[in-house]
Amino acid sequence: MLHNGSYNFTFVGTSRIDVKVILQRGSNLDVLIYIDQANVHPAIRLFLSLCNTSVRVVDLYGNPPGSRWHRSGLGALAVNTAIQFLKQLYPPSVTLYGHVFDSKDFGLPESEQPERQEGRKAFWRTFGFEISSPDTRGDERLQGTIGALHLASTGLALGEHPRVFDISHMQFLSTS
Repeated sequence: MLHNGSYNFTFVGTSRIDVKVILQRGSNLDVLIYIDQANVHPAIRLFLSLCNTSVRVVDLYGNPPGSRWHRSGLGALAVNTAIQFLKQLYPPSVTLYGHVFDSKDFGLPESEQPERQEGRKAFWRTFGFEISSPDTRGDERLQGTIGALHLASTGLALGEHPRVFDISHMQFLSTS
């Protein structure tokens, strides 16, 4: 059984990856990915809002196109970790939702926005999320159920570490 608090797992190799998960049942699940302990701030952060009957994907930060961590496997590592937690916390019928867009894209030329949107949709579909048709404002939403999610294990994080690890190997560090 998962308890409220912090969990940690470390990959060691040419690059060190620290995966930290902060769980507050009924509130949030935060997956933080640190690289080489060089920064106080995580390279990647996945934030999920937890309710009794649904989970909202709030955002995945740190890996936009053109950034150092884009297409590095770290976003997939964060999502795969979150999926394992969600499958232990919720029954398969619990619904998921969120937005596909990134508000930072509003500063981009309109010609670049569709390509980024398509990339995001492809990323989330890899894990079993569905994407809604655009609403009247053009918003597309993530949707699905916990039971429909699956791990995306193909490829490596930073070219050397698996994108999936068994969360039972995480060290429980503290209660929050």
